[in-house]
Amino acid sequence: MKKETNYMQCALQRKDSHHMAWIPEKFAVVGKFIKIKNDDDTWQDGWEVMGVADGTKKTAKEADAQSQLYKKTRKASDV
Repeated sequence: MKKETNYMQCALQRKDSHHMAWIPEKFAVVGKFIKIKNDDDTWQDGWEVMGVADGTKKTAKEADAQSQLYKKTRKASDV
């Protein structure tokens, strides 16, 4: 049986850009440099993990649902 990957919410930085993302727990290490996948399915290298949220872990399904809340909120609040 395959072990399910847990995800953690992390603050990421690349040059002057900042981003919050749910990333696999094994990469959620402050100071680690990672690649993240863009909306167009390309990968962007050079993101540094600046912080890890309070230790709350989520499954892939839970993390995906949580990440979609931002899009729904943004769509409802943009003028």
